[in-house]
Amino acid sequence: MNKRGMELTISFFVILILSVVIFAGSLYFLRQFYTSTESFRQAIDQETESELQALIRDGNIVAIPLNKAKIAQGKGQSFWVGIQNVLDAEKPFGMTVAFSKAFTQNEEQILEADPTHINTNWVLFNAEPQLIKNGEFKALPVRIVVGTEIGSGMRTKQGTYAFNVCVWDASFSSSPPSDCGASSSYDLQNWYTSKIYKIFVEVP
Repeated sequence: MNKRGMELTISFFVILILSVVIFAGSLYFLRQFYTSTESFRQAIDQETESELQALIRDGNIVAIPLNKAKIAQGKGQSFWVGIQNVLDAEKPFGMTVAFSKAFTQNEEQILEADPTHINTNWVLFNAEPQLIKNGEFKALPVRIVVGTEIGSGMRTKQGTYAFNVCVWDASFSSSPPSDCGASSSYDLQNWYTSKIYKIFVEVP
């Protein structure tokens, strides 16, 4: 092998070793990052559960510890809904979430906000009823991701967007007994505790 060929071989091995070292370092960094992130998530979950337990102990049958948040367009946040079973046996409970109304900073209603569009594109939750034992409670997540539109071709406006959270005894029906949207206040008797709970999202 001539001198030039040897130099090329040495250069190749040096680059290969450096690549392996950089790759290994990247894996270590990613592992540390995800470990820290997971620990942070667990701490947040524990804090939320503690707040829910405190609210339940105070006599709240359904509770949302933090029901207000400022969320920028394209961003999302999770809210937690605690449901306590005060009925006489283990029961399935359903939860549904629906957009109600939106208002500007001047408290003028944003009429362009389309409930169907927002419910489909902004709101995420588990629609399957959840079994809860008598005397116990369960925390269910609701995630709201603020989209860039509030309707077909309608840009999202600054303001406060209100969402209704409705819970019902699903032992009779796995589907919501009535609408949980803006008109749901007329059917309070259909919902567990005969109340509707709120989540408020401020879009800056």
